[in-house]
Amino acid sequence: MKYKNIYHIFPLGYTGANQNANDGMCKNTLKDIVNQIPKLIELGITDVLLGPIFESETHGYDTVDYNQIDKRLGTRQDMTDLSMACHQAGIRIILDCVFNHVSRKHFAFLDLIANKEHSVYKEWFLEVDFNRHSSYGDPFSYACWDGHEHLVKLNLDYEPVRTYLIETAQSWKKIYDIDGLRMDAADVMSLDFLRQLSGSMKEMDPEFCMIGEVVHGDYNLWLKEGKMDHVTNYELYKGLYSSLNDKNYFEVAYALKRQFGQGGIYPANGLYNFVDNHDVNRVADILVNKGHVYPLYIMLYTIPGLPSIYYGSEYGMMGKKSHTSDSDLRPSWQRILHKKEDDIFRVIERLSKIRRENEALHQSNYEEFHLTHETIGYKRTFENETLYVMINAKTDKAWLESDALRGMYWDLLNQEMVECQGGTWVHGLWGRILKRK
Repeated sequence: MKYKNIYHIFPLGYTGANQNANDGMCKNTLKDIVNQIPKLIELGITDVLLGPIFESETHGYDTVDYNQIDKRLGTRQDMTDLSMACHQAGIRIILDCVFNHVSRKHFAFLDLIANKEHSVYKEWFLEVDFNRHSSYGDPFSYACWDGHEHLVKLNLDYEPVRTYLIETAQSWKKIYDIDGLRMDAADVMSLDFLRQLSGSMKEMDPEFCMIGEVVHGDYNLWLKEGKMDHVTNYELYKGLYSSLNDKNYFEVAYALKRQFGQGGIYPANGLYNFVDNHDVNRVADILVNKGHVYPLYIMLYTIPGLPSIYYGSEYGMMGKKSHTSDSDLRPSWQRILHKKEDDIFRVIERLSKIRRENEALHQSNYEEFHLTHETIGYKRTFENETLYVMINAKTDKAWLESDALRGMYWDLLNQEMVECQGGTWVHGLWGRILKRK
């Protein structure tokens, strides 16, 4: 499986579009993301994950037309140009795929509204009941996603729907030469449909990447039965930051051992790791001690799974959800540049380079050798190569003890030789990545 370092962009935010209503206005376009490619190369990004780009009513997850680029993001040509520019830079393109539900303005649902029991599309949607009414005044009710009646659930076990959606995804591959799909709401979708979709895309491209958004559940169901290559690691997500806020590395250590340690329940490269995304508060806003962002990213880039950076977080961007909007999590690129902090960018750039150049960090097992409330040490071994990762979340330097660490090591993170005598000192809010010389 190819090495991956993913950069996640929410286009409707990035371009400064109105995310509350589709006014058809195009402030910037998808093509403007091309300007970011040199920085993505610096970060060692291999894949760009684009949030929803197809015509929708508001935030992109209420699709109106899967065949049209959202007017707020530009044109088909703009998307083609972006894809071509990324591929020329050696960067793959993954699209956010919203196949669980559609907008009420989707052509099939409009036909159901107009023709009711006589609609040829009435089987396209789940739990349509003509003995009840919807809150919109329709003379029928229907299943929706998470209680939101403007997001109408598709019947993924109905063959015409499957054919329509699979042909749609295949058309994206043909038109835009995409390299993967992130399946939105995969945890509530038919596993059989996901397996069929994955198979059809891999027939076109054996290296095609399938990522499933799963918040709860046994990830192996989607990895094995749904034939996803990767699953979003929400189980680990909280521990990555709360172990720092609570001065309790035992929390994240438990999750890492459960997932990836000896007898771990998940494949090392099966999980998609993240510290923030378009649905959760920015990690820079969550951390009580802002200096904890450094041990956080050291861990993200040295544990099993795929690392993912949410656009702007490489500059320490902050943002929180409100009761009525997620727009603060999805800022324009101009706003990010106005507030950016380059130091975090440079640290991630260094970590990305270390990860890519050392297969033990992206191909191997995980074994903990040191643990206290605010310090942790684990080793990653692949074939004849072993790396020792040591992280200190304390403000002051700390001695991380381990009988296994004796002799001379090269510190990949700090670019210096270190003599270990049953342990070593690690600077506060920092770490070491040791390789025996």
